[in-house]
Amino acid sequence: MNYTLPITEKINEFYQWSLSISDDRTKGWLMIDSPAPTIIYTVIYFIIVGLGPRYMKNRKPFKLTFILIQYNVFMTLLNLYIAIEVCRIILPFEITVPN
Repeated sequence: MNYTLPITEKINEFYQWSLSISDDRTKGWLMIDSPAPTIIYTVIYFIIVGLGPRYMKNRKPFKLTFILIQYNVFMTLLNLYIAIEVCRIILPFEITVPN
């Protein structure tokens, strides 16, 4: 007896259902048009979380100090830019408080 056919049918039904309830405004958007990228990245995440500790069990830890410093500096500058843009947009408007 073939048990994979009902499973694949259920997966296909779920996929078609998720496409039917999607917002038409997001058609064609990268990573949003279909649930496939989210599912793929979730599976990759679980594989890495599951296999990563086993892979690193008898190995020395990676030296990521330089990469992490660059990442932190980039994130700091990006957040500063976002804060400046938000202030630039919000501050020209007159904010009134009702009595």
